[in-house]
Amino acid sequence: MMERNIRYVLTFMVAALLLAFSQTVWSQDEMVDTEVAVTVGRIQKTTLHSYLTAYGYVETAPARQGAAPAGARIAAPVSGVVSEVVCYEGQRVDKGAVLCLLDSRIAEVGVSRAEQALAFAEKAWQREKELQTSDATSEKKLQEAEAAYATARIDLSAARLQLSLHEVTAPISGTITRIGVRLGQSVDANTVVTEIADFTHLVAALKVPASEVSVLKPGQSVEIKTENNDAPISGKLGFISSRVDAGDGAMTAYAILPASTLLKPGRFVSARIASDEHRDCLAVPEASVVKDSESGWIISLVKDSRALRVPVNTGFRENGLVEVASDSLSEGMTVVKVGAYGLPDNTRIRITGTAETEAGK
Repeated sequence: MMERNIRYVLTFMVAALLLAFSQTVWSQDEMVDTEVAVTVGRIQKTTLHSYLTAYGYVETAPARQGAAPAGARIAAPVSGVVSEVVCYEGQRVDKGAVLCLLDSRIAEVGVSRAEQALAFAEKAWQREKELQTSDATSEKKLQEAEAAYATARIDLSAARLQLSLHEVTAPISGTITRIGVRLGQSVDANTVVTEIADFTHLVAALKVPASEVSVLKPGQSVEIKTENNDAPISGKLGFISSRVDAGDGAMTAYAILPASTLLKPGRFVSARIASDEHRDCLAVPEASVVKDSESGWIISLVKDSRALRVPVNTGFRENGLVEVASDSLSEGMTVVKVGAYGLPDNTRIRITGTAETEAGK
């Protein structure tokens, strides 16, 4: 009986000691002021942009006010047989250069006949004028001879024009991109003989949803990229088509490409259009802005080696920066960058680096 009581007493004493020890450890844990290592950045004043992404293809520039189209499909002016193809694909030609010749023998005969008729009409008119001086002819015959002479001149001009139409010429300066006929081929007046493009005047024809076109204006900056992720090409938004495509509900925005671009018509491109701009706004590194389930977007300001959580409104994002707005923020303040996620308010911190040193690693 005595041994049983002794065991009870010892068990009680051990339990009491364990309870006292656990309470001591718990109290010590509560007193620990945890220190967290973080990387910091600074609030800066800068200019940020909002972007609209679009996709499309490179084309020759269409006609617009003060500028001719930069591409053309040239058809035969008259029906005939191709007697000579003067140009070749890839050739650079000037405006007015002869590209193709049609058999002109019949037209040449027409010019010869018109020249002879003109010469006869001119002699008849001169004879009537001489007779008129001696009253040997009537005024009516003189006027008829003069009218016949004028008609002969018009007929010769028409015959020469018809002959000139057997020469297919370039309406613009550019590069021959396609030849659609062969020597000896019979062509109609609507047959495309050649195609020409001026590669110094190219545009990116971009499809933009009609609901988003309102933010676009001529002159906005456009960054063009190809599917190969080559270096981006800078351009300017030229103009926006007023027609909505019934198939996809999109409108076409034309970005004017620089004359030095190496892109060619038909190339697929993506574009980033700067649709809006906020000047002199406050911005922080993107990693320093975190989402809180209760407070929304927050950043952690650094003050007296502690991180103080501050709710913010966010805006534009560009080049690793996020626009932030709050009455308590000002340029130059230090914020937690790496380590901000899940960081409790008023946490003691130890700074291990800055945004600049992290970027340089």
